[in-house]
Amino acid sequence: MRFLRLALLTALTGLLNILPLTAPAATTQQPFSAVYTVSSKGLDVATMKRELTLTADGNYVFTSTLDATGIAAVIKRVHLQERSQGVLHDHQFQPKHYEITRSSGKKHHQSTVEFDWQRKLAVGTTDAKTWEAPLTAGVLDKLVYQLALMEDLRRQRKDLIYRVVDDGKLQRYGLTVLGQENLALGDTPIATIKVEYRRKDTRLTTLWCAPQLDFLPVQIEYREKNGTTTLARLQLAP
Repeated sequence: MRFLRLALLTALTGLLNILPLTAPAATTQQPFSAVYTVSSKGLDVATMKRELTLTADGNYVFTSTLDATGIAAVIKRVHLQERSQGVLHDHQFQPKHYEITRSSGKKHHQSTVEFDWQRKLAVGTTDAKTWEAPLTAGVLDKLVYQLALMEDLRRQRKDLIYRVVDDGKLQRYGLTVLGQENLALGDTPIATIKVEYRRKDTRLTTLWCAPQLDFLPVQIEYREKNGTTTLARLQLAP
């Protein structure tokens, strides 16, 4: 089983606040903590947790953790953790620090990015190799752009385009709203907005975002070039 799919999936997804399914959408970003079950080929293979913390002085910390579970963990122990720290001001996220750690069996990789907004420069280190990329207003990291997407859906923006520091370069992430679709989480029906991110190499990520849950995704599907899919679905609170 290719655990790379799990790492790629976490780079493109957000998680849900554990809120009642009748909660109205918030007008500003709210802190949250939530868990997804990740499955592939009909088997549950991992648990993914996201948590957003906000402070009174406008700072944020957004973390993502994925761990293999069940038979997948027996075959190979996989752990992936991302962390973004920065400032949230006037509905805009400005990252200051980003880091990602990947462990798969005996292999271990770590990358960090420091955002120096005074020098307009992002300085990154990947497995002891250092690189630099120019910064302009609005540039995001690979994790916090997911919160920016939720904010844009909340504000009914149609132009879902983000400039993201990705592997030492500024990349353009363009997402498309496909329309409305109703899903069922267990016995619970929920209305969603379907959003798609299609890469040039035909890889495809689809997110189902629930307006009544502050436009956070309740389901995410990642489709590889060969058609193999990985699905993440919200674990509802008991």
